[in-house]
Amino acid sequence: MGFSVVLAYIIRRNFQYRLNMIKLFRRANLRQSQTDNLRIDAINEKKIPVLGPHAIFQLVGAATRLSAIRALTGISDAHYQLLYQPAIEAFASQCQLVPASATHHHCGLGGLVIHTLEVVELALRMRRGKQLPLQADPEQIADEEHQWTYGIFAAALLHDMGKTISSTSLKLDTGVLWNPLHHPIQETGASSYSVHFHRPNYSLQQRSSTLFTTNILPAAGLHWISSNSDLMHQLINWLYGHVYEYGVIGDIVREADMTSVARNLGASGKRLSNAPSIPLIEKLMTALRQLIETDQLRVNRNGAAIWIKGEYAYTVCGVVAKKVITQCNDIGITDIPHDNSRLFDTWQEHGYALSTSNGNAIWFVKVANKSRDETETYSHFLTVLKFEVRKLFHPSRRPMDFDGTIEELDETEFRRAQLLQNEEAMGVAHQDDSNPITETNEVVPNSEEQSTRVAANSDTTASEPIPASTGDNEEKEDVTSKVNPPPLPSIYDGNLLNHFLSWIREKLRTGKMLVNQKSAMIHVVKEGTLLVSPRLFSRYVDEYQLDQTLDIKDGEKTSQEDLTKRAYTIVQKRLEKSRLNIKAANRMNIHIYAINGQNKKSKIKGFLVSSDLIFPDVDTRPQPNEILENTTGIYSK
Repeated sequence: MGFSVVLAYIIRRNFQYRLNMIKLFRRANLRQSQTDNLRIDAINEKKIPVLGPHAIFQLVGAATRLSAIRALTGISDAHYQLLYQPAIEAFASQCQLVPASATHHHCGLGGLVIHTLEVVELALRMRRGKQLPLQADPEQIADEEHQWTYGIFAAALLHDMGKTISSTSLKLDTGVLWNPLHHPIQETGASSYSVHFHRPNYSLQQRSSTLFTTNILPAAGLHWISSNSDLMHQLINWLYGHVYEYGVIGDIVREADMTSVARNLGASGKRLSNAPSIPLIEKLMTALRQLIETDQLRVNRNGAAIWIKGEYAYTVCGVVAKKVITQCNDIGITDIPHDNSRLFDTWQEHGYALSTSNGNAIWFVKVANKSRDETETYSHFLTVLKFEVRKLFHPSRRPMDFDGTIEELDETEFRRAQLLQNEEAMGVAHQDDSNPITETNEVVPNSEEQSTRVAANSDTTASEPIPASTGDNEEKEDVTSKVNPPPLPSIYDGNLLNHFLSWIREKLRTGKMLVNQKSAMIHVVKEGTLLVSPRLFSRYVDEYQLDQTLDIKDGEKTSQEDLTKRAYTIVQKRLEKSRLNIKAANRMNIHIYAINGQNKKSKIKGFLVSSDLIFPDVDTRPQPNEILENTTGIYSK
């Protein structure tokens, strides 16, 4: 649906909505003058005032963040006031000053509003670096830019709303227990409330966020989202917690949420006095999962702290215990036992660390890997805890299984094999100490308690992970060549971009391609040279029949139109990857130029590149087409 059509719909449908919102907020905002000098740290927890959204924003210091959100949406004031502002105000009105959690992060008054607005800002910043929808052609990306931005905004704004019914409720001074699914708090007649905490139900918390879409998003915004089935699918699955279906929207908001939480953990914040205490097992699992989420524990590599095979994850005892204690201290949890055996006992007692056949928490394993060139051949004898993978790793980030072998040993086998390995190592003149998490020199004691303490208090640590290749050096092309190359064998050829540009130059040199004329696919403009899309790219694919070289799955039914589009999209993506094109001010790859003729005013779209790339000879370069005017601006770093 075009943006102009949506605007017309918004104007029709939002008038009554905004009138209702004004009525709801008027009573609370009449108290604004009474809260101008109010400080959040001076509020009585038993008599928290009922506030309107603007008073809440002022109290939590949200002005700068709201300004940033406004700028990141990239739309006009009229659209912002009709689509975004009502949602943000409805959200604040329904959350009031509840914390985001009891004791974990943003646990003070106003914590949920502070955390959510930060997630919204972070998600919108991350969205700016994404071409959405993924794998779409540039025209679709440009057409749906604002729609996907709004979808990400909605996903971020609603992501924790389920907490307001699953984790907390408000005890009003009228004696009523209230949550946002009741009628608006401004209509209850209450002037204050206290926060009551419930036993967390994380499944309910996540899935109940979907209930708030119609409470918070304006009708026009919901209609706009629902007009894009892919966007709607991802948003609903994100709010409902379907990991394998929430797509890029879920990925972006989840990363923003994790970033906001990580920033706040350990910060000096006052939690509510009636907030329940967190059991030790929850603290340990939170710290361990955070270490995994932030890649602070190496996995399935020589010197790793975690090894995965099938349904199980084997964690090296001493390293994991030490890192968990450090992580807890870093995030402000200081009541963690420093006797590592206590940690192992806690994990085992609550069913996280699986027991051996003898009922012990500590397992003995041999981890071995062998490569053809011997560069990755190694074997280590380790003392480990055994977890189910699903209890440590988020399903969307589960690592692949270890390529080598993990053999579970009894203590006698372990001691014998370890002794043999140590004796063999004695004859080696130089021992490689680059992989410290081997514990191959560890003396295995006879009793379970001693075994636990030796493994638990091992001083070994994981070495830093080696950064993965970014792919920046893959398929580098010489795009300055003036020689028209022979036909390519495949659309996937590494020389594709050079071939495409040389084809354009040759067509222009021989006069077989028009410039700056009606129906031309090349236009010289003030900012550079415009390559009309998708016509120019489609013609290139057709001329060399590159669509016939696509990898098509057996039995896949595709039309000729689909094949052509798939092929020229690959050419466009290769141009984008090279960064030779000049981006629009909104960081999109497609530029829109207005054609200001005598009798009409229409538009033309395309990629903008430096004229030096298409017309290397300045003397023969055509003059800029005066009737073309850029409407999208130029991105400036």
